[in-house]
Amino acid sequence: RLLSLSSQADRNNVTKFSNYVEIKKYHTAICQANKLLYKMFQENPTPMLVTKLANGQIIDLNKSFGDIIGFQKSELIGKSDSLLNIGPRYLKRWKFIKQILRFGNHPIYECTIKTKSGETKTSLCFSELINIHIDFWLITSLVDITSLKNTAHELKRREQELQTLMDNLPDIIARFDKKLHCVYINQTQRRPGGDDPQNLIGKNVIDMRFGHFWAPHLTKVFKTKTKSTVEFDRHDETGYHYYQSLLVPEFADDDSVQSVLRITRDITERKQLEREMAHLDRLSLVGEMAAGIGHEVRNPLTTVRGFLQMLRIKAGCLEYQEYFDLMISEIDKASTIISEFLSLAKNKTVKLSPCSLNNIIYALAPLIQAEGFIETKYLVLNLTAVPDILIDEKEIRQLILNLTCNALEAMQPGGVLTIRTYTEENSVVMSVEDQGHGIPSDILDKIGTPFFTTKDGKTGLGLAVCYSIAARHNAKINYTSTNFETIFYVKFSIFEH
Repeated sequence: RLLSLSSQADRNNVTKFSNYVEIKKYHTAICQANKLLYKMFQENPTPMLVTKLANGQIIDLNKSFGDIIGFQKSELIGKSDSLLNIGPRYLKRWKFIKQILRFGNHPIYECTIKTKSGETKTSLCFSELINIHIDFWLITSLVDITSLKNTAHELKRREQELQTLMDNLPDIIARFDKKLHCVYINQTQRRPGGDDPQNLIGKNVIDMRFGHFWAPHLTKVFKTKTKSTVEFDRHDETGYHYYQSLLVPEFADDDSVQSVLRITRDITERKQLEREMAHLDRLSLVGEMAAGIGHEVRNPLTTVRGFLQMLRIKAGCLEYQEYFDLMISEIDKASTIISEFLSLAKNKTVKLSPCSLNNIIYALAPLIQAEGFIETKYLVLNLTAVPDILIDEKEIRQLILNLTCNALEAMQPGGVLTIRTYTEENSVVMSVEDQGHGIPSDILDKIGTPFFTTKDGKTGLGLAVCYSIAARHNAKINYTSTNFETIFYVKFSIFEH
């Protein structure tokens, strides 16, 4: 019996020992697993923080988290996560706890972490619930997006700068896709009478103003894959404007044209300058001709006129007096044309002296008004006090008479001719405004060309002489014309004592 009891005890001891070995083996395995998990937690490149759900007390943090915030682990264990500006208290804790308990995790949210040095870092946070016995812990993983945020802010700033630049460029810039829909247009498009740029986005070019004009040009660039330049003019309430558009293909990775950029610039001033230069070139050529042959032609004419006057009173020629008078009249007309022709000479000497432009206009006003009264046309003077300018009075009188004569001829009875003077920056400006029907667009480039005229019986030298006189005075002539008025501007430099 004792032997039997002893054997039973041994068997029990063996069983207990076997269970102990198994438990020890499991315990060792669990410890190893815990060590491995903890090592993975500590060495994980993703910053991780363990806190209590209830109060945000910090339980643990890994090395990556410590590297980001600059704190040692011993400085944070047991402290509140509010020290780092992290945790659900900034997301209304009760909502956060409700979310985490229901789903076991919380959607990614953005937070700003305060480091030990006082620097702030922006991170994306993901929190997951851990239930240990009856305690609820949170393990929060962070992704530092500070550099991405800074880059995004910088890109946004650069984008705003670029947008400001684009919207304040004098050029109109628009982009069209393959279906000819407008996908971008800058604010320069916003001008009197123009469409609101925002209303053009998404529209097909056909549905836009002058769309039938632009569609073929855009289509051509998509097909040929080459740049194209288009010049055109438009008329609005301020007169004619000239534009130049550059159509630039924009390529995709497969070398196909994915869009076309249209850059449009107002070249009205350049066109006017080109016209002025062309006028000056023509005037220079005509002036050289005038200097070369003017006197040579006038001298024989003077001789012929003298002999005609002598012969018309001879007894045998009295019956032909009518013919002699006609010939003398025609010679006088030719002499007048030659005089105007000589006015175009580039090297014609002028005697410049300080003069009052207003006084010259006042002196000519009765003559101009008398010319207008014949056809019931009226003169209005709107002269403001302007400083004296260096001019040749005789030539300026001729310039004024030529401009006012053209203005009177352009108007119907009842029209009003207005002469204004005023100061603009460092210049004195005289404007001559009529109420005619304007200058046809097809002859704008010919204005001021010697011998070009639309009036019967005229030489076409009037405006050419004006341009020549202005050039000798270093003055500039510009004009605007609409369907109901034409204004010529003559701008003189102010004389400095």
